[in-house]
Amino acid sequence: MKRLPWIGGAGLLLACVGCDATTNQQAKLLVQPDAWVGRAMEWWVDPAGRLEEAGRIDTHRRIEVEPGVEIDCWLIKSRLYDDEAGNRDTLFEGRLTRGTVVLLHPLMTGKAWFLGVGERLADRGWDVLLLDLRGHGYSGGRFTTWGAREKRDVKKVVDEVLGTEGVSQDVYVCGSSMGGGVAIQYAAIDPRCRGVVAVSPPAGAVSVFRRILCLLAEPFFQRAVDRAGELADFDPADASALAAAEKLQCPLVVVHGSWDCIVPFRHGERIFEASSAPQKKLIALPGVGHVAEVGRTGWLTERIEEVADMSRVARRDAAPARTVARADLPSRSTDGR
Repeated sequence: MKRLPWIGGAGLLLACVGCDATTNQQAKLLVQPDAWVGRAMEWWVDPAGRLEEAGRIDTHRRIEVEPGVEIDCWLIKSRLYDDEAGNRDTLFEGRLTRGTVVLLHPLMTGKAWFLGVGERLADRGWDVLLLDLRGHGYSGGRFTTWGAREKRDVKKVVDEVLGTEGVSQDVYVCGSSMGGGVAIQYAAIDPRCRGVVAVSPPAGAVSVFRRILCLLAEPFFQRAVDRAGELADFDPADASALAAAEKLQCPLVVVHGSWDCIVPFRHGERIFEASSAPQKKLIALPGVGHVAEVGRTGWLTERIEEVADMSRVARRDAAPARTVARADLPSRSTDGR
């Protein structure tokens, strides 16, 4: 049977709650994304499949993270050289690099989501790693686990790229929506991570599942969550950005729209409050909904560079700093900058 669409699927399934077939469909809504969406986005930005040939990316790789699961990724190296001005930390092969930024896309998208941000960062002296999370785009894996497995996937990909590609060992990570939750969970397990930017991050998988299956009575909801864990072979309670934030040892910037009805603002606020980061900042975006980075490539680039500045300060000064900011957002521009 063809899988029901994600959007609106929860409501349709209410007609036959309780049966095994329906529970399976409900569980798939939670952990089985449509990989074709990320592939379609990639085709949209590169219909000829020539990003590497055109010089927009430097390397296209597939990296095995566990038997049978490969992660598809792009690497864009810094485009600044030693005869150009720029703030930098390291010199590699004549290139000036300020660090390596890992970009993690939202649910139901793919690495092409952040290609514009990646190119802008490279122009400003950053090495950039973009990847399709498991179950998305061209990566392997049938299911998503909302960070429970993805955090280790990201770490293994970073291990491989830093060990073979001649890029900066100073790692920063930025993710949006589900990718924001994964970013926080990854940062909590990799001591190389110097800072994290999370846009519209969910506090945890179970709280998002409750919104997806919002009309189900509690017994039926718990049954669907348990089945989702069985299908994807993980404990949904382990996929928690909130718990990971309590272990962070690097600076954190949380960006969240006040009108986000998919992952409400309170999620980002709770993550910020729970975080043990030595420097942290919550940027509340008045009147903005989900995935607030859309159309604001330059603004998001500045937030990534801001967390890098916070990291340098944190290394000089051990005293924690806590700031809540209301952002004066630029208008959405036609070129996304």
